[in-house]
Amino acid sequence: HTQLEDGDITVTRLFDADTDAALLTRLNRGEAFPGTTITEQYLDSDGNAIPGSQSIHTGCAVASFNLDDADANSSDVVKLTVTFSRAGAE
Repeated sequence: HTQLEDGDITVTRLFDADTDAALLTRLNRGEAFPGTTITEQYLDSDGNAIPGSQSIHTGCAVASFNLDDADANSSDVVKLTVTFSRAGAE
């Protein structure tokens, strides 16, 4: 694995209201989750982990987040994007 030292890290995933409501509440309150460790794993075109491609980012904290606009009557996918900063996170 490699230890990266610079830059923000953006994580995007599908939002599930049932399982993510508590997380969203905490983000809306301004919680930064200081000291977060993010493990990044690169995948090949079949979704398999590429050996030796793992990166570990330590000492991160939430800098910003965005939840896609959602229509309760729509089946559109809603994504939650969280940007983590390394500066002053520890």
